[in-house]
Amino acid sequence: MTDERRPITLSARPAQGAQDAPPVDPDVLAALVERQEQRWCEEPVPALDGHTPRDAAADPTRRAELARLIDSFPELDPGAGAIGLRPTRLRALLGLDQ
Repeated sequence: MTDERRPITLSARPAQGAQDAPPVDPDVLAALVERQEQRWCEEPVPALDGHTPRDAAADPTRRAELARLIDSFPELDPGAGAIGLRPTRLRALLGLDQ
Protein backbone atom coordinates (compact mmCIF):
# COMPACT_ATOMS: atom_id res chain seq x y z
CA MET A 1 0.00 0.00 0.00
CA THR A 2 1.31 3.44 -0.83
CA ASP A 3 0.29 6.89 0.27
CA GLU A 4 0.76 9.10 -2.77
CA ARG A 5 -0.17 12.76 -2.51
CA ARG A 6 -0.02 15.33 -5.24
CA PRO A 7 -0.53 19.07 -4.92
CA ILE A 8 -3.69 20.59 -6.28
CA THR A 9 -3.05 23.26 -8.87
CA LEU A 10 -5.61 25.99 -9.17
CA SER A 11 -5.99 27.27 -12.69
CA ALA A 12 -6.35 30.97 -13.32
CA ARG A 13 -8.77 30.10 -16.15
CA PRO A 14 -12.04 28.26 -15.54
CA ALA A 15 -12.54 24.92 -17.25
CA GLN A 16 -13.94 25.05 -20.74
CA GLY A 17 -17.68 25.68 -20.56
CA ALA A 18 -17.55 26.72 -16.89
CA GLN A 19 -18.86 30.09 -15.85
CA ASP A 20 -16.36 32.62 -14.59
CA ALA A 21 -15.63 31.81 -10.97
CA PRO A 22 -14.63 34.52 -8.50
CA PRO A 23 -10.99 34.46 -7.38
CA VAL A 24 -10.22 32.49 -4.23
CA ASP A 25 -9.63 34.68 -1.19
CA PRO A 26 -6.01 34.07 -0.03
CA ASP A 27 -7.10 34.10 3.63
CA VAL A 28 -9.70 31.41 2.96
CA LEU A 29 -7.13 29.34 1.10
CA ALA A 30 -4.60 29.73 3.94
CA ALA A 31 -7.23 28.63 6.49
CA LEU A 32 -8.07 25.59 4.35
CA VAL A 33 -4.41 24.54 4.14
CA GLU A 34 -3.97 25.04 7.90
CA ARG A 35 -7.04 22.92 8.64
CA GLN A 36 -5.81 20.14 6.31
CA GLU A 37 -2.39 20.12 7.98
CA GLN A 38 -3.94 19.88 11.45
CA ARG A 39 -6.20 17.07 10.23
CA TRP A 40 -3.33 15.16 8.60
CA CYS A 41 -1.48 15.12 11.93
CA GLU A 42 -4.41 13.32 13.57
CA GLU A 43 -5.34 10.77 10.88
CA PRO A 44 -3.87 7.28 10.45
CA VAL A 45 -1.37 7.25 7.58
CA PRO A 46 -0.72 4.02 5.66
CA ALA A 47 2.94 4.99 5.12
CA LEU A 48 3.29 5.01 8.93
CA ASP A 49 1.79 1.52 9.31
CA GLY A 50 -1.57 3.09 10.16
CA HIS A 51 -0.25 5.28 12.96
CA THR A 52 -1.09 8.96 13.09
CA PRO A 53 1.74 11.41 12.51
CA ARG A 54 1.17 12.76 16.04
CA ASP A 55 1.61 9.25 17.50
CA ALA A 56 4.70 8.66 15.35
CA ALA A 57 6.20 11.96 16.54
CA ALA A 58 5.71 10.87 20.16
CA ASP A 59 7.35 7.47 19.57
CA PRO A 60 11.16 7.66 19.45
CA THR A 61 11.25 4.52 17.29
CA ARG A 62 9.03 6.12 14.62
CA ARG A 63 10.24 9.73 14.54
CA ALA A 64 12.85 9.11 11.84
CA GLU A 65 10.27 7.34 9.66
CA LEU A 66 7.89 10.31 10.07
CA ALA A 67 10.66 12.79 9.26
CA ARG A 68 11.51 10.88 6.06
CA LEU A 69 7.85 10.87 5.03
CA ILE A 70 7.52 14.61 5.54
CA ASP A 71 10.83 15.18 3.73
CA SER A 72 9.29 13.45 0.71
CA PHE A 73 6.59 16.15 0.43
CA PRO A 74 7.41 18.88 -2.08
CA GLU A 75 7.83 22.47 -0.93
CA LEU A 76 5.16 24.33 -2.88
CA ASP A 77 5.13 27.89 -4.11
CA PRO A 78 1.74 29.36 -3.16
CA GLY A 79 2.32 32.14 -5.68
CA ALA A 80 2.25 29.53 -8.45
CA GLY A 81 -1.31 28.54 -7.55
CA ALA A 82 -0.46 25.15 -6.03
CA ILE A 83 -1.71 24.20 -2.59
CA GLY A 84 -0.83 21.25 -0.40
CA LEU A 85 0.70 20.21 2.88
CA ARG A 86 3.68 22.37 3.83
CA PRO A 87 6.56 20.24 5.14
CA THR A 88 7.96 23.08 7.28
CA ARG A 89 4.59 23.62 8.96
CA LEU A 90 4.05 19.89 9.53
CA ARG A 91 7.45 19.63 11.24
CA ALA A 92 6.52 22.54 13.51
CA LEU A 93 3.09 21.08 14.35
CA LEU A 94 4.66 17.74 15.26
CA GLY A 95 7.66 19.09 17.17
CA LEU A 96 10.17 17.81 14.62
CA ASP A 97 11.83 21.17 14.07
CA GLN A 98 13.38 21.23 17.55
